[in-house]
Amino acid sequence: MSSPQYHNHRLKELLHREIGAAISTRIRDPRIPSLLTITDVTVSPDSRNATVFINMQSENYDKENALAALNNAAAFIQKIVSSRVSTRRLPKLCFKFDESPDKAYRVDQLLRDIHNDLG
Repeated sequence: MSSPQYHNHRLKELLHREIGAAISTRIRDPRIPSLLTITDVTVSPDSRNATVFINMQSENYDKENALAALNNAAAFIQKIVSSRVSTRRLPKLCFKFDESPDKAYRVDQLLRDIHNDLG
């Protein structure tokens, strides 16, 4: 019998792939940019909820509207994914922004500034 950690990890991988495919091929909302990246998926220990972290590379889109559009389409995306993933229960999806790339860029800039000031 497989461990719960393996099941959770495998489910995260499947959700990551299938949610990305569903968004890129089936969602036609103009508020959602084509350059949308799913950076991570976290699944609760009981597999009832999943948080999908996204990042957008486009400056022309309102992030809050795009996030609202994704959360409004979450049930539809969940239905598409459930038809492609065989699991007893598919977690409820919730979309959030992944702020880590922006934070990493800011830290990198601060380190460069410190290096320039010292050197």
